[in-house]
Amino acid sequence: GIPQFPFDSANLPKDSSTYDPTLTKSMEEQLGSLVPPRKHYQMYFASAHANEEIMNAPQGVHDFMRAYNHAKSGDWQANNPHSLQAKTLEEFSKIPKYYVMDLEKSMPEQVMEFMPTQAQIDACKWLPDNELEVFSNEFIRTQFQGTMNSYRCATNPKYFHAIKTFSGKSIDVPVVFIAGEKDWGPFQSYGNFEAMKASINQLEIHFVEGAGHWVQQEKPEAVNNIEIVLARYGNSLNLGIAADREKIATEIWDNLKIILNKGDDIEYKFVSPHDPGDEHQEEE
Repeated sequence: GIPQFPFDSANLPKDSSTYDPTLTKSMEEQLGSLVPPRKHYQMYFASAHANEEIMNAPQGVHDFMRAYNHAKSGDWQANNPHSLQAKTLEEFSKIPKYYVMDLEKSMPEQVMEFMPTQAQIDACKWLPDNELEVFSNEFIRTQFQGTMNSYRCATNPKYFHAIKTFSGKSIDVPVVFIAGEKDWGPFQSYGNFEAMKASINQLEIHFVEGAGHWVQQEKPEAVNNIEIVLARYGNSLNLGIAADREKIATEIWDNLKIILNKGDDIEYKFVSPHDPGDEHQEEE
């Protein structure tokens, strides 16, 4: 039946120090003990000085955003993510420096080494410079603090018990997890990806070939294909129809064009994503 809410939170310990989240001041101190010393990007974005440092980036806000987006994308060839082998500082330090930063650097200083060449910028179809300029101009106008407040919540111990409300519960509706095959995001915390898989009963996993952290922008056609099937059928695993995804997605797309009264003005191209699994084999 329907579980009670909020799942026995009255009996949770009141001392937040008994809870061991991934990101705490203790973790920050431990990263600082590495040689060379490091820090976690979420703790940096949660700090009081991050917004000011980014707004005053030595390379300018626009070039900072270009370097940051490039570093976390599939365009940066050094992005080859994998599961961490243990919950140790040594393993954690293998994560790229846009996630586990040098201790004394701001994020603008950190990503300078990732700045693409002009030729790479010109070749970037998923984020051309004139479109990036829309974002950079708006951030110059509104600043970055609003976007970084979520990191303050995620790293503040007073919110940890609220997160634990759903601890041990499963997700029982169809779920599709989509990430770029070159995105470190799913693997930056030891064991979290495996824990997610264990807690979702109807889970379909896709790592999209060639994409990084910004998968929906880098490879929109592949992401749309997956989401169209999810919207219509729950997920393809339910029906055993992974091989028929192109047919299904095209059929649904044709219906959408009728609903939107766009006729053939909308061009549709099917792009096959990678199948679930650790080997990331492409669909036949």
